[in-house]
Amino acid sequence: MDIKAAITGKDEQAVLEECERGEDVAKKTYEKALAKGLPDNIRSIVQRQYQGVVENHDRVRDLRNRYRKAN
Repeated sequence: MDIKAAITGKDEQAVLEECERGEDVAKKTYEKALAKGLPDNIRSIVQRQYQGVVENHDRVRDLRNRYRKAN
């Protein structure tokens, strides 16, 4: 994420959009990893982490959407 560029001279919506973009990249990376033949013990760890990434992504998306509606 390019947080510095998003924050410098930009509004809250731009920051939230940049955060969501970063979460999108993380989701895709985890999805690619889960599509591979991982050993079961590693898969369970990656799956748990992926669920956290999805939750964070959704939280940021919801904040962005609320900000859009408010403005």
